[in-house]
Amino acid sequence: MRHLAAVFALLGLSAFAQERLQVHPAPPRPFILTEEGDSGRTAIAVPTATPPGRYTATTSAGGQSWTLDVPPPDPVPASIHPPAVLLNGWQIQTLTGACPVRPSSGSFGRLEELFRAEGRPVLFFDNCRECPGGSIEDCALALKDFLAVQRTQAGDPVPEFDLIGHSMGGLIARAYLAGMTPDGWFPPEDHRIRKLVLIATPNFGAYTIVSVDKQTRQMQEGSQFQWDLATWHQGTDDFRGVDALAIVGSLHDQRGDGVVSMMSASIGFAHGRRRTRVLPYCHTSSPALLPFCGLTRKGLAEVDGPDHMTWPLLNSFLNDRQDWYLNGEDGATDPWLRRNGIGFGHLHSADDNPLARHPVLTEPARLMEEMVFPFVSQTGELVAVSVETGLSGGVFPLLFKYGPVIGRVLEERRGPGLAVEAGQWIEILGQQLENAEVQANNRPLFAEASEADRIRAWLPDNTTGLVWLTVRNAKGTHTVRIMATRPAGD
Repeated sequence: MRHLAAVFALLGLSAFAQERLQVHPAPPRPFILTEEGDSGRTAIAVPTATPPGRYTATTSAGGQSWTLDVPPPDPVPASIHPPAVLLNGWQIQTLTGACPVRPSSGSFGRLEELFRAEGRPVLFFDNCRECPGGSIEDCALALKDFLAVQRTQAGDPVPEFDLIGHSMGGLIARAYLAGMTPDGWFPPEDHRIRKLVLIATPNFGAYTIVSVDKQTRQMQEGSQFQWDLATWHQGTDDFRGVDALAIVGSLHDQRGDGVVSMMSASIGFAHGRRRTRVLPYCHTSSPALLPFCGLTRKGLAEVDGPDHMTWPLLNSFLNDRQDWYLNGEDGATDPWLRRNGIGFGHLHSADDNPLARHPVLTEPARLMEEMVFPFVSQTGELVAVSVETGLSGGVFPLLFKYGPVIGRVLEERRGPGLAVEAGQWIEILGQQLENAEVQANNRPLFAEASEADRIRAWLPDNTTGLVWLTVRNAKGTHTVRIMATRPAGD
């Protein structure tokens, strides 16, 4: 038995397949026998949120055993800046099937170095260490644990963070804010996120990705995961009101960065077209993208110095300056984004059950042209729905539903984003709402008026957190999720 004092221990053994180790005492998240990406040596990856202590890790066959002393995470250095948390994307497996652990430079180049030079603390959420092979929802839960154990020099919880996610890392960040977990929706009441940057994030899928595991299946274009995340809060994703920026690549013509289209990486659906910045870069500098991006390819997140166009965007945005508007095109001026849009639709019955087998993405449609949604019914029949939306600058979730439809929930005192404050009258806007009763988490609400396009109802002050809001009348039912905050002063 070997004794190791490390959170990520290089063992120097010959390479073999990734393995989940048997650990005593049992930690909250598994220890993984994997590879160190740069050297190829075998390593034990221990999640950051593992409680400090001594652990014994053994291979499933019992042939190898190690004792590990796991310390707490290092305190975050004092700074006027919140820590920048870098989240890497999906990692190509090694020849032995391992998800390789690497430093942040493997995905972000010199970005950590540049941040530290200006006095900004940096944390690295490596999904190969924190949630290897897990679903994106599992990684979101791991991110929650990762943030929870970070402490200041004085031993207090770190009050706020900035999240910077590359590719799938951006989906992990969004899923964390939404409280999307393997066991359901549990949005953190205090998410502690100040700013969010999504770099080449496949919000609605990647056009060259191959389905080889859970994560890549979730990133297939138009997946159910993407629909659920894009519609979790009043039929959209408002990022909980967090100040957000998207950086997208255009080196592969108008399609995107060789992996993710400009449409998919845009956040026009949540933050308007100007919060999407277009740079002439590729998804990564990987040789695999040579056919798409050519010999001059440079990765969007692989910041190799201050002259890399991503750096001034990040530096300005995170430092609350406005000159980031001067870097790159945006969704309102880029020739492709400003003229075209994509619909991402689902079809529901009057009783709010899916009529289509899965959501569908349309082909890009020019502004004011029809978007055609080729739904496949539960019985296998083609049900085509077409609509003129007037939408451009990205992908937009659209629900087609018979019967009553909740479009938006408004109130006088608003929370962050689309959140509503409990203990006041709310106004439910939509269609076919006449004579409807209203429920919150299956409990009836007092409705003062119920017209075809609006309902005024009282939301009690004890109805907080994630609330399932339902309207029901003779024409059918519709339920949406809303975030309800505590009344001011509570």
